[in-house]
Amino acid sequence: MAPKARLAVYKVCWNGGCFDSDILAAFDAAVADGVDVVSLSVGGVVVPYH
Repeated sequence: MAPKARLAVYKVCWNGGCFDSDILAAFDAAVADGVDVVSLSVGGVVVPYH
């Protein structure tokens, strides 16, 4: 456990998609906020499995 850990969340995807500029701006904001670990998960169009 990390009792002094905190979670930072940055929204980068919109109805029109996920733009590179928004993703890079979120990374810049995370660095400025002092974030130590970044985890990026970006999804696309949902496709049926069968």
